[in-house]
Amino acid sequence: MKILGCWYSNNAAHPHILNCSLQSVKKAMDTHGSTNVVTCNWVKIPNNPFEEHITLYKMSNHLGIILQMLRIIHEEERKGHKYDVVSFLEHDVLYPDDYFVRVQEGFRSNPQVVINLNYIGMNQTGWLDVVRRDEPMHQFSFRYQAARKHLDSVMGEAITKGSVYLENGKFSAIRIPFKGDKPSCHINNSHHFTNHYDCYAKKSKGQDFHPYWGDFRQYYPIGEYSRQ
Repeated sequence: MKILGCWYSNNAAHPHILNCSLQSVKKAMDTHGSTNVVTCNWVKIPNNPFEEHITLYKMSNHLGIILQMLRIIHEEERKGHKYDVVSFLEHDVLYPDDYFVRVQEGFRSNPQVVINLNYIGMNQTGWLDVVRRDEPMHQFSFRYQAARKHLDSVMGEAITKGSVYLENGKFSAIRIPFKGDKPSCHINNSHHFTNHYDCYAKKSKGQDFHPYWGDFRQYYPIGEYSRQ
């Protein structure tokens, strides 16, 4: 299964957070072997290990994000590259090394969408438990044509209504349940666009070390803080 990873950023998060996310995605891509990750940012990111596009539409709204996702897809189509699946990847999220392997396994029953619910959070206090398990776009993977159709739909809604819920849509989905063994991790920081950080506990209760990820301080910059 050929997977296209669409990693998008407005470059608002701390550079160290961006780099940690990119490096985690690189490990996941190398582990799967049939994944190609392409990024679309507002400005260049030093030491970005992936092909990088700079968006022409720097807008702090959902339409801007959609256009970044579509930029990656259109650039790949222009090159004649073909994919089975599109995974959406966000700049303040860590992805485990087997992320794309799990995504591929999820598509074995032939759904249109695989949603990963195996995630936790992080802020300046440490690793955070989930208090409300949302289904955020940065844990969605679509079959290729379903992704194109979905982005066209939400783009139309963003244009006509001014805002849109990116995860909204009617599709058959498989959900990867929470296990906590190798979870994705959303890094709550001072520059959030949505209120996704509300689904995490506000304090870590002393959880400094995670069995898979290790000490949270290697990812969380000194002086950074969460707006929650």
